Amino acid sequence: MGVRRYKSSRHRQVVKLAGYVALYAALAGSLALGVVRLYEHFMTSPKFNIANISIHGGSESTRLALADRVEGFVGNNIFRCDLMAIKAAASGHAWAGDVMVARELPNRLRLVVNERRAVGLVRVRNLVFVVDEFGQIIDEAHSLPKFLDVPVIVGLKPEIHSSENRQLIINGLAALETIKQTSLIFWGNIETLDVADANNLVVQLTHEKSPIHLGAYPISANINHYLLIADHIAEKYANLAYVELGFAEQVSIMPQTAGM
Repeated sequence: MGVRRYKSSRHRQVVKLAGYVALYAALAGSLALGVVRLYEHFMTSPKFNIANISIHGGSESTRLALADRVEGFVGNNIFRCDLMAIKAAASGHAWAGDVMVARELPNRLRLVVNERRAVGLVRVRNLVFVVDEFGQIIDEAHSLPKFLDVPVIVGLKPEIHSSENRQLIINGLAALETIKQTSLIFWGNIETLDVADANNLVVQLTHEKSPIHLGAYPISANINHYLLIADHIAEKYANLAYVELGFAEQVSIMPQTAGM
């Protein structure tokens, strides 16, 4: 009798457990089917096709150029689209620095571009280029969103994007910044800064025919001293071979000799 009741109770427990397992399996199957259908909806519904890519930051000309570069991604599914590919396409533009791409559901992408900052001009092989603060050439000067009124760095190597040119540009930018901090008047009258010789930077002023030698780096005291006596030098010497400001506490002039 006791054995029979034990077997009957065990049978009911097994049946109950089997019922739970079947219920869980049915629920899991329904859930999986729902997930699959939801996934298919996200991946195939026209509702999630990219309708617009908004671009923020930078100048208007850069935003328009970036819009052309990423236009081909419009119409793609927003979940299937490769954000890194979109970023690469936008970053390929000369003026695009850091680019961030984000999805805005259901059908928009948002691009935020940090435009490269133009800080200087350089001349290489009769072409003028814009450079950033890292000494890297951005593009030709005619692509500038707005006019950049700064001295032009010259004396670079023909290989435009060489590491040597980058270092020369960095040295030139640093020298010009020192000059600018020393005298805005002197800086504003510089037409070119020749960086070909790292030990003797040479400045050409707009109102002065003779070159001004600065040495390896600008000496602020010499620049200020030169400004004090520049008018006197111009009155006394009609033609100079050069002005030397590259030695500490010394301003020297070299008058042109006959035949020069």
